[in-house]
This record gives sequence, C-alpha cells and structure tokens, in this order.
Amino acid sequence: MPLATTQQCAAAWNVSPSYARRLLASLEAVDRDLETGALLYDKTEPEEARNNRPGRGHRTDLASGEALSSAQELAAFTSNENIPAHLRALALLLWENELRLDDALALNVEDVTVDRREQELPEATKGRRRTVPLSEQAATLLREVMGEREHGPVFALPSGRRPGRETIAAQLRQSTQ
Repeated sequence: MPLATTQQCAAAWNVSPSYARRLLASLEAVDRDLETGALLYDKTEPEEARNNRPGRGHRTDLASGEALSSAQELAAFTSNENIPAHLRALALLLWENELRLDDALALNVEDVTVDRREQELPEATKGRRRTVPLSEQAATLLREVMGEREHGPVFALPSGRRPGRETIAAQLRQSTQ
C-alpha cells in the first residue's frame, strides 16, 4: 500500500503544510517514517479527506477575497511592489515558517540575522527558543523593513510601537483594494 506524509500531501495539493495537517487531522496514521518521524497515511485516505472537506465559510468582518492558499498566490502577493514591504515580509514569514501572527509580530530586530538568513523565535508556543531559516526573498524584504534599526520590533508603526493584528488586517485591506 502506498504511503504519504503531510509534507508530501501539501506539495501534491499545492497548499501550506499547516493546511494539509488540518485536512489530515481526522485520519489515523498507518505508521511513522523512521528517518524523519513524520506520520504516514495510506495514500487513498488523504485524497478522500481532501475531497470531502467542508467548503470555506465567509466572514463579512474580514478583508474580501480568500486567504493566500497556494504557493502561486503567495508568489504573486510577495512580488507585487504596490503592497508595502512589511506586509509582504509578514506573509512570507507566516507561510514559510508556519508562524502564528502574534509570534511574527513579536519578533524584534535583534532576533533576525538577515546576513545569515535566519531568525530566532523567542519563547515560541512551547516556551523554548528555536532558530528557523529565512528564504532569500524574506531576508531581502526584512532588510527593507528593518532599515538601519538595531533594536525594537521588526514590524513597527511610525511611532515605533508594535502593530496589533487589527492594524495589520486594516493595512492589508487597504493595500489590496
């Protein structure tokens, strides 16, 4: 019986690994990959779960349009020069490293080393620090966002304060209209 991991399903479906993980959450894993520790699923079950997923709901209080759900949509969004660099950098961090929005907004300039293309996530979800890589595009955008600043939040308002999720949502709505 052919087996597949969450990462393989995400690549085949052209979705983020976290979205694939949500689709596979209801399935029972058949085994584990001994090398990576990844859960293995019977290849027919993930396809069935994907085809039977419920449709996406609609919230009127959020920005119109769908969230970035494919690599092509992300590429189009992050290469659009009309969208501010901080929103493009934020989208890349959320997609590439599966960060939560609050964790990304909590990043400080000291946590990001663009020359080595890595970022250290302080006190992440499980209370321990971890270092994650940055893509070349993310490093370039973060360099532009941080400018010459050596301290403070990576994503800062003109006042120097950290933006909240509502502020980011409003900026996103405004820039994509």
